Amino acid sequence: MNNASFEHFCRLDRRACNRLLQFVLVAGIFINIILLLSHVAQHNNRYIVSSSINNENKSPSPSSNFPQDVSSSGQLKPVEKQCKKYSNQKCCRAHQHVYYLKTHKTGSTTMYSIFAEYSRAHDLLPLLPKGHHINLAPPFRNNQLLLPAETDHTRTQKYDMVFNHQIYSPLIFKHLYDDTIKITTIREPFKQFVSSFTYFRSNDFPYLKLVPGVDPLLEFLKHPHKYETNDYSSYTNNRQVVDLGYDMRYSFNDTTYIQQFIKETEKRFDLVLITDYFHESLVIMKRYLNWSTQDILYFSKNTQKKDKTSKVTEKMYRELHAVFSKADTSLYDHFHTLFKHRMTMEKGLNEEVLEFEDILEKVKLFCNDNSSLGSTLNIPEGTWSDSIFLLPYKCKWLKMSEVPFTLFLQKRQGSVLSFQ
Repeated sequence: MNNASFEHFCRLDRRACNRLLQFVLVAGIFINIILLLSHVAQHNNRYIVSSSINNENKSPSPSSNFPQDVSSSGQLKPVEKQCKKYSNQKCCRAHQHVYYLKTHKTGSTTMYSIFAEYSRAHDLLPLLPKGHHINLAPPFRNNQLLLPAETDHTRTQKYDMVFNHQIYSPLIFKHLYDDTIKITTIREPFKQFVSSFTYFRSNDFPYLKLVPGVDPLLEFLKHPHKYETNDYSSYTNNRQVVDLGYDMRYSFNDTTYIQQFIKETEKRFDLVLITDYFHESLVIMKRYLNWSTQDILYFSKNTQKKDKTSKVTEKMYRELHAVFSKADTSLYDHFHTLFKHRMTMEKGLNEEVLEFEDILEKVKLFCNDNSSLGSTLNIPEGTWSDSIFLLPYKCKWLKMSEVPFTLFLQKRQGSVLSFQ
């Protein structure tokens, strides 16, 4: 039936036309369900379900109120999948216990969305704040967290992940598993500074709104001590080391303490990723955690337009910024060197990044195409990447921003746990 015939039919019998449209819609949904079930059946070796657990004997699971894979100990049983060519292992277990320290203006909101969606999709139990952040200044306190009412004071509830803003504190790890992988991201300091200055000034942060002139960035760089605020209320004064737990009793020019702090940071984290190599960072993280390509899909969040400053002007800005950014610069130089070396040791990294970027383009086209409603996206396995199977429903979560995603997770946990 062509469009003209269909329109004529609808004019003659509108009720029958509506019934036909409903039938087509239901049929489309049914076909998608069949495709999804077929895909799951083909990939069921990735999931391990233990149905023979004795509920009376198992120890409490951190996520026992959510459907998930569990081991005989009651803890989350990692997903198994075949490893790619970069690994010598025959099979891998996905690490699902992750601590992510969300630093400011380092692409961390995009990283948040990856961890939040992984947590939602795998029915994990994240450690969440009561508000939007755990904290933006020390000290760390339990009352900053969304915790259940304690009925057994001899046992501490354990959580699978944490990914909201916080200042580094070892006290948070009592809520996490011993095998938790610790990850953070840092960014080239001048780029991070400009991003912070622009973002927080546009959001009416008082100390930055006071900076006058046609070029407020240059004015601030020339006279930072005239405008800079103190301690944790500043987002422009070596904020990366501050987020990572820098002891504020020391100045940002104390070379001895800076080197000590960098060594401590290297010990604290399993992975320090570099925003300036974002896709390389995601692929390296995927490999380290034994996740799938679909687990690191994303839509960029909180990005800003690139400034069209000339190279001569930028050089002057950078020289002014270097005067008061010694701590952040030393931190970045150290981990940038380590990361560049790691990139050379990762087999097929460039090839996998190219495959990943091609997949991202296809995912974004699919998710931004309104006509894809009711369809699916199937991308076959590549040389380095895993196969992708996407329903339009997934796009909503990939696009969701931080605040509504956190509210969703808080509400979901609140519906099954009794909170203080």
